[in-house]
Amino acid sequence: MHSRLVGRLPLIPLPQRVVMAQGELSLRGAHLSVRVAQLVTPRLRSAVARFADGFVGARPVPLTVNCEQPGDQFPQLGVPESYRLRVAAAGIELWSESEWGVMHALGTLQQLRSDDSALPCCEIFDEPRFAWRGLLVDVARHFISAAALQRTIDGMAACKLNVLHLHLTDDQAFRFPSRSLPITNERQYSVAELSGLVEYAAQRGIRVVPEIDMPGHVTALLADHPHLGSGRTGKTRRFGVHEGCLDPSKESVYAAIGQLLGELAEVFPDHYLHIGGDEVSPGWWGESPEIAAFMSAQGIADVPALQSYFVNRVAQIVRSLAREPIGWDEVLHPDVAETMAVQVWRGASARDVALRSGHACIISANYYLDLLFPADVHYGFDPEAPMAELLACEDALLSDARLLHVAEGMRWTHQWRAGAAAGDTPGSRGAILGGEACLWSELVAEPHLDLRLWTRLPAIAERFWSSADIRDVENFYVRLIPWLDRLKEIADIDVMSSSRELVSAAGVTDPWMPLVELLEPTKWYARLLGEDALRARLTGTEMPQARPYHVDSPLNRVVDGLLPESLAARDLAGICERASAGNAAARGELADLAQRWRGFAARTDCLPELAASADQLSAVGEHLARYLHGELSAAATLAELQRLDVPH
Repeated sequence: MHSRLVGRLPLIPLPQRVVMAQGELSLRGAHLSVRVAQLVTPRLRSAVARFADGFVGARPVPLTVNCEQPGDQFPQLGVPESYRLRVAAAGIELWSESEWGVMHALGTLQQLRSDDSALPCCEIFDEPRFAWRGLLVDVARHFISAAALQRTIDGMAACKLNVLHLHLTDDQAFRFPSRSLPITNERQYSVAELSGLVEYAAQRGIRVVPEIDMPGHVTALLADHPHLGSGRTGKTRRFGVHEGCLDPSKESVYAAIGQLLGELAEVFPDHYLHIGGDEVSPGWWGESPEIAAFMSAQGIADVPALQSYFVNRVAQIVRSLAREPIGWDEVLHPDVAETMAVQVWRGASARDVALRSGHACIISANYYLDLLFPADVHYGFDPEAPMAELLACEDALLSDARLLHVAEGMRWTHQWRAGAAAGDTPGSRGAILGGEACLWSELVAEPHLDLRLWTRLPAIAERFWSSADIRDVENFYVRLIPWLDRLKEIADIDVMSSSRELVSAAGVTDPWMPLVELLEPTKWYARLLGEDALRARLTGTEMPQARPYHVDSPLNRVVDGLLPESLAARDLAGICERASAGNAAARGELADLAQRWRGFAARTDCLPELAASADQLSAVGEHLARYLHGELSAAATLAELQRLDVPH
């Protein structure tokens, strides 16, 4: 009953079905009198206690929990997560087949509670659309502490995500504490930290899936263990694709991988292990006489076939550990076994290539949070939409005014569409397990984690949980603000305060906050690549081109503290729409803003980083004021604003 739900219940994600009733249940001055019927487990009691501990009044309010069966020690793919929840004047009652569903019901209750501690009377019937609803956090490029990951897990539970994918290794660092392949001079997690994280996540119904990337993205490993590669390498601090690769012709390499993955399986009990397989640079393999001889002896025709040989060997190792392998979509090859799951990232078309080949898929294309796209962009992509629709959505981004400054780069990615014809629909041989948002951390250190996640990840979480017909993005934004307020209580995550603290530390004073609140970081890879590397990428010569950032670059500028999407600018768009519709109050508000913006040009205390943007906004105020006073036509004003629309 979503028509009645809209605007009334600040829930993210929206439930499958809601039936509203009259009245509300007040919890002010009350405590919850909890009765756990049927099944009682320590994990269930702990989950109920986390919800109930916030209520300490004298008046008892009944909370009855009906759970039919316990979960295993750790959640796995496909566990039952549905629940039913009823709030009435007499109290609260919830039902679920499993502990995991109870946790989701309690999370919904937490969001339902209004500021005056009242719950609307209603009945909710809910279940996830997809079994795999994940978030990848890259802890290799920048180390993210276990405490910060625990906070992230709490936020994930609040929006019903259930997989934390840890990208543990890359060219820049190797964070897994391997006994068999020790790494020197590296900040790593301890086994106790990782095991504790797995347990913490399980208490909240979340799986932890580890990734050891191979055969590429291994420079950090080869720096200490060069015998595993086919070329020379050392420690690296730069970003971008590296040449380092494991040597697929050596049996000793597979023996080392077996030991490493065995250690990984000891720490991470999930049924899936991710083995990477992305962005393999074939230079070393093509230059090695030993590898050429191996390929000839094995009847391996070319480098893609050699990579598939490697992938199949590693997949066999994973299965010998009673686990299932996942790889990025570069592992797709006719020789790769259908039983390997594929994580799709290179655009919409790769999904259908994988499905037609019989692979189970996790969809990450169009859910990359490090691209700094607004929430509505991610919200518009559905994991199961026909490919023609997904490609049309990708094409529409090229004309989105907010993304015009990176349109040429985004068009470059259309080369990934080769091999899948527009209009194809998902094949029947493979299945879509779900989706996963990805936060790659080249420009994300721990202080930036919260503000890079939580204004967009809830939109993706709703896409993974709610019905496919939930498409009202404006209503999503209405619900986002109270949801973010509730997140402070649920997970101790305050996105707005984090942003303000970071920009203040960068030197922004209060008089300049109205400007900063309207700013956003440039999108896509514009900042990470820089102008020179971006041009090189577009011409196919990126590999030797230096990027402006590396592991040790300080991320302490104003841009590092900005929200990915300016919610103040979105509010401003609403004022403009109301003014265009003839609303006198909105027109007056615009006039006041225009006058305020004009004043930025006269100030002398501007940070150099903000100077160009301050001049830009001052000019916007000047043109807008002239328009509102009848001195400029709408067409002339628009032309001036478009002329000013350039990134700094």
